[in-house]
Amino acid sequence: MPLRIKLLFLMGLIIISSLLVSSSIHHHHMEDYQKRLKYKDLIRIGDLLEKDIEDVMLAGRPEALHTLMEDYKKKGGLSSLRIIDDRGVILRSARKIEIGLKSEEYLHLKEVPEDLIYYTKPIEQKAPCLT
Repeated sequence: MPLRIKLLFLMGLIIISSLLVSSSIHHHHMEDYQKRLKYKDLIRIGDLLEKDIEDVMLAGRPEALHTLMEDYKKKGGLSSLRIIDDRGVILRSARKIEIGLKSEEYLHLKEVPEDLIYYTKPIEQKAPCLT
């Protein structure tokens, strides 16, 4: 095989390899970027939910929490939403079956997707919210 054909073949392999590497890097970068955007959305949803929970509790309507949480779960595209006490017991959940379970116990009940993003937002209980 002439030298010119060998060089062209080698250059073609180098170009294809370079494209594969850059494509892989770009794909990884885009996945990371999408996760960061989702996490920022979760922070925003967490802030809004905290304010709405405080409003419901200050109004003395704790029974409205379940509806509020169901709405946030649906509208926010969340897979789960829970209020957990400092011992890890689920006090409120968009899924009533979870109430009373320890949060660690629930995590072992089902398979967790690899791309799931966990976000925990501590909400300090204020004195008037004890109703």
